[in-house]
Amino acid sequence: MLQPFLVSLPQRVLEDPAVASLCSPVIGDLYEWRGDYDAAYGIDTSELVKEEVW
Repeated sequence: MLQPFLVSLPQRVLEDPAVASLCSPVIGDLYEWRGDYDAAYGIDTSELVKEEVW
């Protein structure tokens, strides 16, 4: 199962070009993250998007 490997990102975060450039579409609204991943904190987009509040 994929559940242990899934993380949700708000749509507005995915619409940011810096974030979108690190996502590869798989199927439907499922994307593969190609950026850095921290085992303790997960995906950190704070350096990529101008304002992150979610």
